[in-house]
Amino acid sequence: MLNKIIGNKHIVFIFMLSVMLLMANILAVCAAPNLELYDKTKSAQTEVLKNLEIVVNIESPTGYEKGLTEMGNFMVQQLQELGAKVETIPATGSAVGFNIVATLEGTGTGNTLMLAHIDTVHKVGSVAERPFRIENGKAYGPGVSDDKGGLILGLQALKLIKEMNYTNFGKIVYLINCDEEKGSFGSRDLIMEKAKDSNYAIGLEPGIPGDEIMSWRKGIGYYFVEVKGQSAHAGIEPEKGRNAVMELAHQVLQLSKLGDEKKMTSINFTIFQAGGVSNIIPDYAKAQADVRVLYPEEYSRLEKEMNEVAKNKLIPGTEVKIIATKGRPPFPKSPQSEAFAAKFADIYNELGLKLNIVGSGGGSDANYAASVGTTAVDGLGIVGGGDHTPQEYIDIESIPSRLYMLTKMLMDLGVQK
Repeated sequence: MLNKIIGNKHIVFIFMLSVMLLMANILAVCAAPNLELYDKTKSAQTEVLKNLEIVVNIESPTGYEKGLTEMGNFMVQQLQELGAKVETIPATGSAVGFNIVATLEGTGTGNTLMLAHIDTVHKVGSVAERPFRIENGKAYGPGVSDDKGGLILGLQALKLIKEMNYTNFGKIVYLINCDEEKGSFGSRDLIMEKAKDSNYAIGLEPGIPGDEIMSWRKGIGYYFVEVKGQSAHAGIEPEKGRNAVMELAHQVLQLSKLGDEKKMTSINFTIFQAGGVSNIIPDYAKAQADVRVLYPEEYSRLEKEMNEVAKNKLIPGTEVKIIATKGRPPFPKSPQSEAFAAKFADIYNELGLKLNIVGSGGGSDANYAASVGTTAVDGLGIVGGGDHTPQEYIDIESIPSRLYMLTKMLMDLGVQK
């Protein structure tokens, strides 16, 4: 009996020792947080919310010059006050507003680019309908998540770096553009130019519910199918017509099959234009497809195959034209982007939090940065949801942890080439 008791105690001792060794290994893997920085991020939450209320209550839909100018001026003032060198660069082409390039020079070697935008999808009048408010641990308002939360988070990270007198970086460039929601056509050249001069690019699009960031994003293509037919009276002599709508329907059905699930290439027809009078055979019809690709070569394949497939017509005498326009280039997954995302996860883990690394079918400015070979990640803004809807929100409790992760990464990257 005594031997049995001693034996059981021996087993318990070995078990407890194993647990202690396991915990020691875990603690060895998980680095301790920078407590000074974390305390500052918690204290900064009040200032983040204060500035967020200011910018959310400024109407800044893409193309609305008055609001974009007010937003831009606010950010310029804030960035100048913290000591950054600030340039304002007019958007190119038909885009309205100006882009902001704020630079902090340090004494280290690594160069980092942060990306955010001041424009939203919310129409003028949205702020009057639903101004910034806080309710049940969430902040609401037009653009609060996409992307004004990320915008203010990036600003606050730079403020903390200055406050801590941290200079062990080569250069941190904060590029804020005014037309992201319309494809960044007025700022993409600037983004790619600054990305080429950077070792890393950090997109401040909103963090996804579930604490996720993105190590890849799909590119966007705008593909159009245009059909010309022949009009005729729909009741008296329809046989003399060439129905453009019928031909378009045929084309849409067969062209939709050219997606490639294995390569994550999708084709979705979303906009149709045709007809106008019920008793006339329509002589013109047009459809637009939303095309998403993860691999750049898929753009060329689709354009080639679409033109071939479109030769198969339903209605003789109609003319079919394919118009392919590339939007954002793809930001494919790579070992470099995965490793970069893992660094963020390690920092988050310092706070005892788990960061999930995913991809997205939606594009962003990080696509342009990745397209020139710069290692990029995205979704480093405040965790939020309901983007582009009246229910858009951010989770307030995620502000300190997300701010810690971003600021700590900017500091860590400063010593890397």
